[in-house]
Amino acid sequence: MRVLYFSAVLILSSVLFSQIDSVRYWAGQLQGLDEPGAVDSLANSYYDMLVLEPTRTDVGCEDF
Repeated sequence: MRVLYFSAVLILSSVLFSQIDSVRYWAGQLQGLDEPGAVDSLANSYYDMLVLEPTRTDVGCEDF
């Protein structure tokens, strides 16, 4: 069982790293995700990867 788990972790990590290696453009969004159109603007951007700050701790955004 231990070998199977190790193999799965190894395969998953190699897939993840190969995907990260292909990122050329990335951006971080720290605020304003709850603004109208913010998520659509990010989804339609040219960035390969987006790093988002969770907003569940903001009062009124617990269900975001």
